Amino acid sequence: MEYIKLSSLVNDKFTVQKVWGFKYKTWDDLNKKMLVSETPEKGFRKMYELDTDKGKLEVSQSQMGSMLEVASVNGLSAVVDNTFLVKSNGKTGMDIRYMFRAVEAEKTVTNEETGKEIPEEDVDISDL
Repeated sequence: MEYIKLSSLVNDKFTVQKVWGFKYKTWDDLNKKMLVSETPEKGFRKMYELDTDKGKLEVSQSQMGSMLEVASVNGLSAVVDNTFLVKSNGKTGMDIRYMFRAVEAEKTVTNEETGKEIPEEDVDISDL
């Protein structure tokens, strides 16, 4: 599965298929590589790895919290099998901020003649 950046999903949506847990990460500018730790360390950020319908995606602890918040229904929340729309504040680099909105899954109906799925909202009830 290919890695994707959250910035490439702005004004698009993705569906979370699996959450692999988290690791602590920081960028080592001197050696030009990402350092990874299983335990918290000074200067490291908690990052979650997700499998999505668009590829593998890493989100920060605060981004995961935002996703859980917008997916909350009556105090219960899960990101797996939920679809999220991504927006940004329009900035780049360290100043960019991402916002998430939970998107209700599109309901489909299977056309008996063709076997194809079509959005439920496109079904003309008078044809039934």
